[in-house]
Amino acid sequence: MNARPVLPLQLLLIAVITAPLPACIEDGDGDPLDVFDLNESAIRWLPSSLDYGSLPGGASATDTLTITNIGLSNLVLSAADLDGESSADFAPLGDPAPITLPPGQVIQLEVAYTPSDEGEDSGWLLIESDDPINPLVEVPLSGRRTATPEAVVDPIQILFSDADEGEALSETAAICNDGDGELTLGQLTPTGSDAFALSDDPSGAILEPGDCAEIGVTYTPEDSSPDLGEIEIPSNDPQEPIAHLLLFGRCS
Repeated sequence: MNARPVLPLQLLLIAVITAPLPACIEDGDGDPLDVFDLNESAIRWLPSSLDYGSLPGGASATDTLTITNIGLSNLVLSAADLDGESSADFAPLGDPAPITLPPGQVIQLEVAYTPSDEGEDSGWLLIESDDPINPLVEVPLSGRRTATPEAVVDPIQILFSDADEGEALSETAAICNDGDGELTLGQLTPTGSDAFALSDDPSGAILEPGDCAEIGVTYTPEDSSPDLGEIEIPSNDPQEPIAHLLLFGRCS
């Protein structure tokens, strides 16, 4: 699910929702409405769980739990927090408790998930109230981080200097995978001045975490004017789909 801006706690007025009838009323039960004390508070929460799916490293997402008072008296929420065994990657946003919900009113509680390492995360959001039937609501939380590549160029720029007109100079840089998933390089593309050209092209390479590939660049100035260019390096890095190697050159 997509990350979205954090919203403040909101109180939204909605129509009063009548408490549901039992699925089955046996003979002798009398008036079905007697089964419920409609003068009590009653909590309703949707959805029943929050599942954030798979997120890449560095990503964050929020999801919303809607809490409604479907009873006919005030509902007092006394606490809303994670249980002690929950992953620290989950975090309720804001503090809605204690708060009193009149009949028919609703609050929305947002919970953020920011996976810090690869693997599954789980937890429970605990909501305490004075609902006599459901004094403690337990909402399961789940999410996971997928292995994520990270493209890093070193150095990020090359300066060619003291070149004679028509003389070719060569320099190298490296494209490295600093993530924890495979990095797949696309087609490297030189842009800018035609005085720059690729001599070692790692296009299409697959780099395991910690591996690097060499990028070779030549510079052949045609006149005394300074030259600017760059190498565009596309990859499957979700945070930076195109990395850049900046190029500068001039004649001596």
